[in-house]
Amino acid sequence: MRPFFSSTLGPSFTQKIYATEIPIGQYSDFSITPTCGLATPEELIGKVDDPSFFDDPRRSQAGILWFSTGFVEYRLPNYLQKGQQLSELQLSFEVSSEAPGVAENWPSELRFRIAAPAEAQNAGGCTLFGRGFGNYDQGMKFNIIYTEE
Repeated sequence: MRPFFSSTLGPSFTQKIYATEIPIGQYSDFSITPTCGLATPEELIGKVDDPSFFDDPRRSQAGILWFSTGFVEYRLPNYLQKGQQLSELQLSFEVSSEAPGVAENWPSELRFRIAAPAEAQNAGGCTLFGRGFGNYDQGMKFNIIYTEE
């Protein structure tokens, strides 16, 4: 937890922010279908198109993951204490609707859970990029903005 900003909103409230970053492979739940896979910057984790490798312990080191339909779900650590109220959640991560090296322009409906539902009008899958992949060398960044009495 890194508080990095503070401002006064009135006589009894102070706004603060803490920031955290979650690796792409540190999801808490998933249900995906092939084509799928995950990899570190150094190696593929398991086999491509085998969802059972999404349970591999090395998944927390993954810098990229992709799937055709389904979801990956993340739990955000909640460090708010008594007297602190969440006022805003900011999220930053890189996501794409194509599978790596397969389709450069593949429309896909993405919902935040992070899901690529099979019943979507444009069910094209998704790819999540983390450290070592994509255009931004980062995992999923969160800013938790809260007030404190």
